[in-house]
Amino acid sequence: MDEYKDREIYRKTINAKDLVFYRVAYRQTDLLVGTKEILKDIIKPKIVNTRRILDEHIENNPKFLKSLSPIGYNSDAPKVVKQMCDASKKAGVGPMATVAGAFCLAAFDVVSNKAHEIVIENGGDLLLRTKSQRTIALYAGKSELSMKLGLRIMPQEDSIGICTSAGTIGHSKSFGKADLALVISKDVLLADALATHLGNLVKTKDDIKNAVEKVYSKAGVIGAIVIIDENIAAIGDIDIIPLDLNH
Repeated sequence: MDEYKDREIYRKTINAKDLVFYRVAYRQTDLLVGTKEILKDIIKPKIVNTRRILDEHIENNPKFLKSLSPIGYNSDAPKVVKQMCDASKKAGVGPMATVAGAFCLAAFDVVSNKAHEIVIENGGDLLLRTKSQRTIALYAGKSELSMKLGLRIMPQEDSIGICTSAGTIGHSKSFGKADLALVISKDVLLADALATHLGNLVKTKDDIKNAVEKVYSKAGVIGAIVIIDENIAAIGDIDIIPLDLNH
């Protein structure tokens, strides 16, 4: 699990005492799920089946795995493949840029009628539905701002996707240098794809303003944040607050 060692840093700061948090892991997928009661036995088969579907599709369509730009699909393609391709097309990235969001959605769909309070974290990508106000810490690697700022999420009936990419941490491919590139959307696959796109746009601190504005102009985007070193740019209907995790 060395490639996921950064997860230990932010996962240990979880302080949502009204929920029970538990891991659901299968091969490269490592979800942390928070619900009122443990629903692992429901989620795990869905994750296994989703992985099987993607593996079979990739075996027959190797380009799906390797492409760094959008690709098409046949009308009889599995639903998850269509969702990934559609989201990646909107962001101008390859379909695998949405895979973390796809597994979040797979887990969410299978428990959405069994729990209202749901938090699903997958390597810095979040899908949540909450009746309580919550704060999401912004983990930005070695940046001075890492874990010093939080994103306040208000109670809402709909689920919301909060996805991140980075060029300086993590195992995902990025062509940029951002310590954090975050996108918020009700479509978690779109948020995932656009987080990758946002991260790719940021090479220096001079890029951050134009980058968040460009991503925010996309349909379905609620907000976007970039952190590089001690610099931050943010746009949209979001509420960023200071954090003190020592108290």
